[in-house]
Amino acid sequence: MKKPTSPCATRATRATRPADVRLKAWTAGTLKREDWDFSPLADWPEDALRKAWDWELERELGSGHGPAIKAMKPPAKPAPPMLKSYWLGELAKDMSDGAAWIPSGTNDFTTIQAIEVDWTKSETELVEAFRNWLRDGQHPFHTSYETHTAFLAGPKRGKRKTAGFMAWLRELAIYRISEAGFTREKGLIRLGRFTAEGIVSPANWEHAQARTCEHIQKHLQGLESIARNMSRIDPARSSPDWREYFARL
Repeated sequence: MKKPTSPCATRATRATRPADVRLKAWTAGTLKREDWDFSPLADWPEDALRKAWDWELERELGSGHGPAIKAMKPPAKPAPPMLKSYWLGELAKDMSDGAAWIPSGTNDFTTIQAIEVDWTKSETELVEAFRNWLRDGQHPFHTSYETHTAFLAGPKRGKRKTAGFMAWLRELAIYRISEAGFTREKGLIRLGRFTAEGIVSPANWEHAQARTCEHIQKHLQGLESIARNMSRIDPARSSPDWREYFARL
């Protein structure tokens, strides 16, 4: 079976991918069901699907991790609130050296900040002020706020795309099956009901691969951006190597 040229080698990543980045190679022998059948994740909450999506993209970039479906478990309890209050006494010691924030310990992308709020202002004014702080304030990601938030949010969904991350995982499945050397016809037999009604036109089969390549490239750029920012802000404790920021489950 002749293996086709990888679309990622000729489209999204050819010009901009660093020379030391080697995308994961898939073959008919190494491609297991858990590498393409993401249907067991269909009932998972959005946040868990986003983590699975990040995890699988990073497998393409050489993380060395196994399938997300084996590494992850659905959250047993609701995710912690986006905003949380702290007693000032908890922060005083860590903030006394003039730091604008301290790591929260929840994950690599959460910090504890001390922010002054003028409660005489209206809700509209405070929301606008907070938006400005997100863009220009003292926090680890202010220099690339738009890039960082887009990276964490994952792919944007158009008006007709209602399946969210599952739609993109289906396209990732098509990409991997094609990379392993299977034709569209044989790939559809494998995918079965996982691809909506089981019908994907030749054009959409190609587009799915191209879009996946673009998302791999964007994810790489997001990791590189985080590594640059973190190593500049805290060089003693942060690595400039983007591989250090692969997802941790």
